[in-house]
Amino acid sequence: MVDAVAGELSPYCAELTIQDRPALAKTATRWHLGTQITGRLASPEISSLHLFAALHPSLN
Repeated sequence: MVDAVAGELSPYCAELTIQDRPALAKTATRWHLGTQITGRLASPEISSLHLFAALHPSLN
């Protein structure tokens, strides 16, 4: 799943950093496993809407 997300975001990013290992995050009722992905956009014209559309399954 992490590779799939990185693959969808990479065309929009000049730089993409993926955490080596997943980390646990606790909520009031559950534990979640997640991997932090950060990046720098390739262009100022790219909006959060572009990223949302790239990641949303019904829009691909």
